[in-house]
Amino acid sequence: MENRNTKFREYFEETKNETVNVKRVECELGFSQTPHDISMVSENYVLWLEEKLQNAQLEIKIQEEEISIRNGKIDELKSTYIGQTDSLHCSDGELYIEYDEDKTLVMDVEQLYKDLPFIISQVVKEQKKTHKMHLKMLQESLNDIK
Repeated sequence: MENRNTKFREYFEETKNETVNVKRVECELGFSQTPHDISMVSENYVLWLEEKLQNAQLEIKIQEEEISIRNGKIDELKSTYIGQTDSLHCSDGELYIEYDEDKTLVMDVEQLYKDLPFIISQVVKEQKKTHKMHLKMLQESLNDIK
């Protein structure tokens, strides 16, 4: 019985054909075609198909996880933080901002010029907040010394 099951499994694995004719399998493997033999082939074929289905479902889960990881990496790339610039220069109507030693942000100077009033007002506003915060911290430190 075990030998027969092994032969069926090997046959199905070798053919990779999911539409195998059960009677043809029996003939090729030399088994008699009794109703019991046919049901054994059918059961083994069903088991083999179930195993293939489980493997396919596992593969789909793995691919979905890989896609999820890739999407996470894409989300990370949607914004760039530039803490310090390494170099600034212009060429052919573009401003090049080099940062992190090997990365470059390129901006169109015409659009940048149009955005400058807003950028300057926001930078000055944030700088004032930072200046006030540092001044307050210095005053608190001086008060603690007294």
